Amino acid sequence: MGLEGGLRMIKYLVFLANFLFWLSGLGLIVVGVMAHLKYSVFSVLTGQTIGYLIYAIILIGAIIFVVAFYGCCGAVRENNCMITTFTVLLIFIFVAELGAGIAAYIYKQEVTDIIYETTKNAINSYPDEGEKGVDFIQQNFNCCGGHEFKEWFSSQAWLSKSPRNNDNVPESCCKDIAEGCGHNIFQKKKQNDIHTMGCIPKVVSLVKGNLMLMGSVLGGIILVELLATIFACCLMRGIRDLDDEF
Repeated sequence: MGLEGGLRMIKYLVFLANFLFWLSGLGLIVVGVMAHLKYSVFSVLTGQTIGYLIYAIILIGAIIFVVAFYGCCGAVRENNCMITTFTVLLIFIFVAELGAGIAAYIYKQEVTDIIYETTKNAINSYPDEGEKGVDFIQQNFNCCGGHEFKEWFSSQAWLSKSPRNNDNVPESCCKDIAEGCGHNIFQKKKQNDIHTMGCIPKVVSLVKGNLMLMGSVLGGIILVELLATIFACCLMRGIRDLDDEF
């Protein structure tokens, strides 16, 4: 059975929408993997919630990738059963995307409190736990401590390493890293040699910015998904009407 006229145009629109949908799924997988590699070291300050969101993005992207390919096949073969199944799957994907969007919004509202708690725990556990992550963040964000560098002077684990640490900060706080550069900050008036701004504001700004980007990307994908659903429903109805005629 060959489609003619308007139905043939709808068939091509379904294929085009699904191709864009397929590309968006591939894009989500790539973005999710890159975000995982980027944020894995940040988990010491951001906690595990953002990691779960990243895994959700990769999973949704993989599902979109497969479903969109299935939809393209259904459109090319003009198979009503495949197009119907594709439409139902789109509804489930929409629900999953809605859930991910809500989770991202909730996390965005609570991100400051979560990062504050995880940062406080990381500082109090340094260097016994999370040393690599804390050092990486302090070096790459040019920051020191949570809200300010003085928080190191009350870190339980840091002070337990040496009584002199009540005037020392980790070397990763230094502007020019060298052995002992973080020692005797007040005694030798070396405040200008270290980064005095805390890491929390910078990490919060980065996470919130990426959550906004994530929301914009999901919004664009939902728009493509909506178009694909509308075209698929039109094609499904057209094929069913042709079947009735025969």
